[in-house]
Amino acid sequence: MPEPRLSLESLKHACPTCGGPLPCSLHNRALREALLHREIESPPYERLEVLGTYTDARGNAQDILTLHPLPDSAVLVGGDGGPLKRLNPDGSWKDLGTYTDARGNAQNIWTLHPLPDGAVLVGGWGGSLKRLNPDGSWEDLGTYTDARGNAQNIWTLHPLPDGAVLVGGSGGFLERWGQDPASMQRYREQVLAQKRGEIPPMPEEPMV
Repeated sequence: MPEPRLSLESLKHACPTCGGPLPCSLHNRALREALLHREIESPPYERLEVLGTYTDARGNAQDILTLHPLPDSAVLVGGDGGPLKRLNPDGSWKDLGTYTDARGNAQNIWTLHPLPDGAVLVGGWGGSLKRLNPDGSWEDLGTYTDARGNAQNIWTLHPLPDGAVLVGGSGGFLERWGQDPASMQRYREQVLAQKRGEIPPMPEEPMV
């Protein structure tokens, strides 16, 4: 005679082996087997909390296109309209500035990456590769272009350990951006020489 199929539901009412009242030694053994072989389901993903709303300079909600968590539990956020913002752990927002193209027009931020020195690399619509320095100033590193020299959108970037940056975007070009080693060496030599007083600093331009 085939053994009855065990289920947790059936084990709630009577022992499937002897049919007697519960609990019994046979029932306990069957229950243990059923529990050992039952499928354990992982809990589903669900929204745990709303951290805040990304807005433009007018306070209007805008699409978030990229974000990056920081070691101090803050989050860098960029998106439509070009605002680069920091969501602090206490829920407050800090405006870090606006990403612009070569003409100074605000553009969407599609990608960003923090650097170890506290700066942030930013790229997006219009192809400008920019660096937001720790002091809040923006540095234009160049424009991502196609084979004809036309500016193209930067969709993604990633810094490398040697200080260079991988950049990709419209047109499919994967490029490596960085400072030429020979030029950097000359720059370091000039800075050291200037510190030794061998090269006088450039005179300030007279005020008009």
